[in-house]
Amino acid sequence: APLTMDNDPRPTDEEAPSEKKIKIDEESSTPAPFPSNEPSQVTPAWGGKAPEVAPDLPELGEVLVTDKSRKRKVAVLIGYYGAGYQGMQRNPGAWTIEDELERAIYLAGGISAQNMGHLAKIDWMRCARTDKGVSAIGNVVSLKMILDPPTTSQMADEINKHLPPQMRVFGISRVNKGFNAKNAVDGRVYEYVLPVWAFAPWDAGEWQVRDRLVSTKFGRKGEDDSVMSDDDDEGGGSDNDQGESKKRVRGKDSHKSAQSDGSSSASPSSIPAPSPSSSSSSSSSSSSSSTSSSDTKVMQSRVWVPSPGFVFTEDTRRQINAVLALFHGTHNYHNYTSKMKPSDPSVKRFITSFTCGAPFVVDGMELVRLTVVGQSFIFNQIRKMVGMAIAVMRQGYFSDPEGEMAGLARVRRVLDNSFSTRKYQVPKAPALGLLLDRCLFESWAKRNGKTYGNLDFAEGEELRETFKRTQVYNHIVRRERDEYVMQHWLRIIKEVFPVNFTALETGEAPPPRAPRTAPSSSSSSSTTPSSLEEI
Repeated sequence: APLTMDNDPRPTDEEAPSEKKIKIDEESSTPAPFPSNEPSQVTPAWGGKAPEVAPDLPELGEVLVTDKSRKRKVAVLIGYYGAGYQGMQRNPGAWTIEDELERAIYLAGGISAQNMGHLAKIDWMRCARTDKGVSAIGNVVSLKMILDPPTTSQMADEINKHLPPQMRVFGISRVNKGFNAKNAVDGRVYEYVLPVWAFAPWDAGEWQVRDRLVSTKFGRKGEDDSVMSDDDDEGGGSDNDQGESKKRVRGKDSHKSAQSDGSSSASPSSIPAPSPSSSSSSSSSSSSSSTSSSDTKVMQSRVWVPSPGFVFTEDTRRQINAVLALFHGTHNYHNYTSKMKPSDPSVKRFITSFTCGAPFVVDGMELVRLTVVGQSFIFNQIRKMVGMAIAVMRQGYFSDPEGEMAGLARVRRVLDNSFSTRKYQVPKAPALGLLLDRCLFESWAKRNGKTYGNLDFAEGEELRETFKRTQVYNHIVRRERDEYVMQHWLRIIKEVFPVNFTALETGEAPPPRAPRTAPSSSSSSSTTPSSLEEI
């Protein structure tokens, strides 16, 4: 029979459902246990109710569709002290910054139970990916968050209630639907904070054997790998630069792997929650209290100790800035990363600025801050740039008999050859002092600033500075005193893996590295390393 309006089997507009959703039988669904510290009930300040536990992850092929009417695309400005976490990005079997942040947003009611553990479903993307031991003061995460109610300020306050003291949300800003924190960023600003005596010449101190704390939490290298090897990631990167060689892990699969076996997943309870007051404790008390922990042990190490008479002068800072200025512009950084060939286009990076600020004092230790601005960085690049600058300053080039300009010319030859296609070994500074200061969204602000603001989070600047000093700088000083991080690293670049400045100045190929042999029974363990753990 011909199709007419009367016998058309298709539903009318009145009969058609407004939204196609797959219903989930909550009674038949067995909730999966949430990572430790699971709350019995969470009531956000605005009167809503957050789900108590995350549901079972759906099998492949099943699709969960939630009500999108309250989801809003936002950019979240976060800061964190990276010690105790295995980096920013979610990783199976590891407790990361993203795990902690997602958990807090979930408990605050910003992520539904159906979307918990499925970052791709809420368009989750981080601006920069930092690795273990690296901190950030201005990292940005974009996602679809349940808002209206609450307001962005209410949500930020509620999220902070579920975060540890070493992590904070400084602000939440509404953005357009197409905003992607990784793709919209124009540049990144990093800081490297270190003691001023790191730039002192070698004869401005002496070698001593000290008891230092060594972390055993993340295997034999510890959480802050400061040796010269390139088999680990540097912190402070983004998905398309730092840690570029790492395999990508999808949110759903990662969450399923991490939660499928409780024994293989780190938990928040295993993460130390540092307090600002701990930075004022003495080295001896910290050592005695930390020795009882299974995460640390005390080892005797030969370290470089500055003499009391060393003074960081304005001339020293001027010389450092002259060295750092040689990094400006576009260069080939294949020697400043690992496992990348000189012909790879991605090793060419542009540095906008690299400067050394005025010294400042935190808890009695004089520090200096190096600030580097660039569009993106390949992994290990910043730490190796800092390591090369330290090594050059300690080599004493500016004490050249022919004057400072002659010394600077020699430094220029060293750096130019390190940017060449020839392979040279470049020292990699410890991860402790590296932190992401801010992400720049200037191009996005020009197009969308009138509607959504400039995304500079100016209202949270005071909170950021307070957090930086109390949760980052203080702990850098504390760990420097307890673990001699920089002083131990100076021994590495002096005695274990010395920089071949002769080859770097002449441009000749460096000789092959001699195989390392086990020390004799009569040799001291403090002078000849026998393992990466000892280093």
